[in-house]
Amino acid sequence: MSRTTLLASWLVVVLAASGCASRDPYPRAELAKTSGKVVWANHPVQGLLVVLHPADGSPQKTPVQPTGFVQEDGSFAITCYELADGAPPGEYVVTFREAPRPDGSKPLRLPPAKYRDPKKSPLKVTIENKRANVLADFVIEEQQ
Repeated sequence: MSRTTLLASWLVVVLAASGCASRDPYPRAELAKTSGKVVWANHPVQGLLVVLHPADGSPQKTPVQPTGFVQEDGSFAITCYELADGAPPGEYVVTFREAPRPDGSKPLRLPPAKYRDPKKSPLKVTIENKRANVLADFVIEEQQ
């Protein structure tokens, strides 16, 4: 192998390792840590997924949708890029869906349909541009 070929190969490796090939294609949005609790009387909520949709119907501000997996006690933390990193500040409509379950356990009872549709959900929230947002409880009520 010639010295020029070796030098060119080494330059390609150095440029790739320096991050030229690993840039995030989507610039990351500023996020504010966000957590809260889901309450649904007489129903387990563990395994639900809290989903935030821009209230104005605009496209997501991130390449992924802000979501939070609901724990046994009803608590959740919103995630965009990394676990519990938060959501972009703004106005959102809140919906619920079933979180993926790799263990194949039986399906959850889902909240009434209005809580699963961003056009019908009565739950709205504002994520403020501050260090941490602790949201008021999301209370799921049975349809009348």
